[in-house]
Amino acid sequence: MKWYAIPLSLLLLVGLVLVGRLEIDDPELVEPLSYSGDAGERVHAGSFSVLVNQVAATGQIADASDLGEPEPKDTQGVWLVIVMAMSSTSTPLNIVSPVIVTDDGYEYAATQRVFNTIANHSAPFQPGIPQAGAMAFELPPERLPGARLRFSTSEGIDDRLAGQVEIDLGIDAARAAELTENAPELIQIPEVGYP
Repeated sequence: MKWYAIPLSLLLLVGLVLVGRLEIDDPELVEPLSYSGDAGERVHAGSFSVLVNQVAATGQIADASDLGEPEPKDTQGVWLVIVMAMSSTSTPLNIVSPVIVTDDGYEYAATQRVFNTIANHSAPFQPGIPQAGAMAFELPPERLPGARLRFSTSEGIDDRLAGQVEIDLGIDAARAAELTENAPELIQIPEVGYP
């Protein structure tokens, strides 16, 4: 046995202990991996892809139903309704925390007041089977310009390093005015289904 084997072994052992105690302090190192794009183009985020087909605003939303008249949900602001299609590329996925992000840093979660939205879809999105539907967000009309859709997916409750999309909805001041001035009185949210 060489004379330096014991001190070198002890040094390696101390190094292993120190490396084992290291913690990742920076949450940015485990945040979802973000991919960006624009409404109207398919955005690929590794484990899924999404296409925003339509953006609309309204004063009332309701679940579309074959069981009678829908119950409209009013707002003190405006409902921003996003019609989209998405599909998983490799494993069953669930949507986690869809939000509208505004230019001034506000975030608005998808509504839970209607049940037909993609955000409330309880079944996982299966690989290779595209699904279409809508999400609805309640926000003040003055927050529409610059609004972006952001959400991630995950295989379970842990979304660290999951795929995330941030989609520019193409709403500038002129488009925001057009959306609110030409808004239908009610938009019925269809059930999630096949495109």
